[in-house]
Amino acid sequence: MTDVPVRIVVAKLPPDPPPASLFTVVSPQERESSRTFRTADRRAQFLAGRLLARHALRLMTEAEARATVLRDERGRPFFAPPYDGVHLTIAHTSSVVVAGCSPEPIGIDVETLRDIPYAARLAVRTLPAALAAEVAATPVERRSRAFLRHWTALEARAKVTGAGVQTLFRVDPDPAVHIRHVPVGAGSVVALAALQPNVREVVDDSELW
Repeated sequence: MTDVPVRIVVAKLPPDPPPASLFTVVSPQERESSRTFRTADRRAQFLAGRLLARHALRLMTEAEARATVLRDERGRPFFAPPYDGVHLTIAHTSSVVVAGCSPEPIGIDVETLRDIPYAARLAVRTLPAALAAEVAATPVERRSRAFLRHWTALEARAKVTGAGVQTLFRVDPDPAVHIRHVPVGAGSVVALAALQPNVREVVDDSELW
C-alpha cells in the first residue's frame, strides 16, 4: 500500500504588529475575511494560517503555488482551483499555528502543553467515557498531557470527518479514523487525523516572519 504524503508546517505566531508579508501574500478575499475578526490577535492567527497553508502546498507540490484559501459554509479552509484536489487543515493556539495538506482528507489540531489542575474532571465533561477514564487513571504528573492528547485527537477527528465535536463527545472513537500525534517540540501537542492508515507526515518548523 502506497503511503499517503502529508506536509505539515509549524510556526510561532508573528510578532505584534504582524509583518507586511501576512497582508501582501494573501488574496483580497482572505484579507476581507480577516476583517470579520474583532481582535488583532485573531486576525494575525487567521492570516498566518493562510500563509502557512501556501507554504505547506509549495513544499508538497514543489511548485511556486499561488493558491487562494477559501472557507466553506462551515468555516473550514480549502484551496481554490486549481489546487482544490489538495486537502487542507489549519489549527492554532495563542502562540503557534499549524497547517497541513495532503492528497487525502486530513484534520489537525494543536494545543499548548500546560498544567491543567482539574484535567480528570474536565475530561468527564468533554471526552467520551472511556477516554475520560483513561485520563483519570493516568498519574497526576502526566494527566494534563494525557487530556490534551485526547482532546486534540477529538478535534482533529471532527475536522477530517466533518462531524461536530459535540457529537463526538458522546461516542467512542471511530476506528476508521486514524490518529497520530506529531512531534513538533516540547511546548505543543499536535494530533493528525486521517481516513487512511498509511500516512507519512513530514514536518517543517518554519520561520516565515
